[in-house]
Amino acid sequence: MATTGLSAGGTRHWSRTGPALRVVARAPPVLECSTPMGSTLGFWLSFAATLLLLVIALVSGWRGRRRVHLVAGPLALVLLAIAIVCTEQLMRNYRFPEAALRFHLVFAKTGGLLALPVVVTGVWLWRRPAARPWHRRAVWLFLLGAVAATSTGIWLFMQGTPAPPK
Repeated sequence: MATTGLSAGGTRHWSRTGPALRVVARAPPVLECSTPMGSTLGFWLSFAATLLLLVIALVSGWRGRRRVHLVAGPLALVLLAIAIVCTEQLMRNYRFPEAALRFHLVFAKTGGLLALPVVVTGVWLWRRPAARPWHRRAVWLFLLGAVAATSTGIWLFMQGTPAPPK
């Protein structure tokens, strides 16, 4: 006699006498850009908004407008995360050369990770003004990484072709 049960992680299994079934429950995505047009439009809108907020954060930080900077900087990072989610959805609707994709991902991951020192030095600067030179260095490195990721991303996008319909 076969017995069933639901194990941790949502996987239904049968005893040794019955077939193994895997039931995976998926939550609906918070940000949906599932159509080819929706993923492209969602990506470019989030990308443009990210760039705009990065410029506002950079200019306000450089001019010492702390309140604007402390709003624009974190919002730019949130929009960067949204742009990354839209990029992942865009990747499902296009095909890119494997070597070009690997090349771009080196810069994209590096650029994304370079946001962490900006946040850390920003918090440090908030508590200790002597951290300003370190924060500026972190910002410039992040911007260099972001420009490299953006440049290689645009280059990659120009090589992409729409995926065949499913």
